[in-house]
Amino acid sequence: MLGLIFFSSYVSQRLSRQEVSAQTELYGFLSENIQNITDLKLMGAEQDVIAKWKLFFTKQLKATEKRSVWTSIIGSNSISIQLMLPLLLLWAGAYYVLEGKMTLGSLLGFQALAASFMVPIVSLGQTYHDLVNVRTYIQRLQDVIGSTPEPMGEKIPSPSFQGHIEFCDVSFKYNKYGSEILKNISVAVRPGERIAIVGASGSGKSTVTKLLLGLYEPTKGIIKIDGMSINTWNKQELRKRIGAVLQESRLFNATIMDNIQMYHKNVTMDMVVHASKQAAIHDDIMRLPLGYQTMVSENGFNFSGGQRQRILLARALFHRPTILLLDEATSSLDLMSEQLICDSLRHISCSQIIIAHRLSTVRHADRIIVLDDGKITEMGSHQELMSFQGKYYDLYTSQDENHVFSPVS
Repeated sequence: MLGLIFFSSYVSQRLSRQEVSAQTELYGFLSENIQNITDLKLMGAEQDVIAKWKLFFTKQLKATEKRSVWTSIIGSNSISIQLMLPLLLLWAGAYYVLEGKMTLGSLLGFQALAASFMVPIVSLGQTYHDLVNVRTYIQRLQDVIGSTPEPMGEKIPSPSFQGHIEFCDVSFKYNKYGSEILKNISVAVRPGERIAIVGASGSGKSTVTKLLLGLYEPTKGIIKIDGMSINTWNKQELRKRIGAVLQESRLFNATIMDNIQMYHKNVTMDMVVHASKQAAIHDDIMRLPLGYQTMVSENGFNFSGGQRQRILLARALFHRPTILLLDEATSSLDLMSEQLICDSLRHISCSQIIIAHRLSTVRHADRIIVLDDGKITEMGSHQELMSFQGKYYDLYTSQDENHVFSPVS
């Protein structure tokens, strides 16, 4: 009986792994294609996707069928043994009673004792079988369960928190076998300074913001804020002092007001309106029938790309951050809206790190850092870098076919 339990559990675990793997492929495929359904329609690939989905679905059905059939067979065998064993004992006992080797009372007592043992043994086997199946699902979560907790320091930003940022010989790569995304970056951002980071795609610009937010850990070097390592700070509290709009930032399925104030306490309407005006989105919101109580659909699809970015910017500015990180935060805006936001940001007193491909938006930065292949190759003001006629000059002139530059104030 125990041998049957262990053998069936081994086979059941293998079949459960196959089923979970098939389910993962199916649901991953579904999720990916639902999120990208617009692109699929643009390519006219609906029927191809449906055909591929049928293959994944059939594979998952077959895996589920195999596991279900095996579970049914084992369950039937367990019930059969539970029913047949008492009969076999009764037959053997009757033989011994007829031979005079056992009394009828002993037979009945042994029969009752055997029956009382059978129920917990069968129950134990079913419990063990269920635990083996649960283990299969837990193994799929092992990457999450076994991951290293985020380093969380104890230092809480005080009211005198200034936002002085230092990158000290920082390098980063995603894994020990990958190539370095950032290489020996050393730079300091003074409180209230506006820094722009530019460079070709893949040069490591976005990685800088994620390192500063503590989402990634440097492979080498140290990042300091107000003279202390970023790991010294309580990152949850630190992030409350940082406003960030990343390329991956999204709106929530809630009202515009909730999306801007995001769980802050003691919120007033004036605070929300002030942030919205700084982000040049207030007038657009007031033109809506419900104003700030307008619901945002999933991922903000009922707003244009530019409106989504400005709402996200209002969220970042709402809590008056000491440090502001903008990663392509105005890439979907028209030139007029972009200029309004740039003018507004110039009057906000906080340390700012701005990443942009459209270089006309960073001309007024105090310093411009040029990243190339993960290294700082140039640094200076717009005028200095244009005079140097290096990488920044090439990037800037490539965006201005007429090579006509607006004066910098």
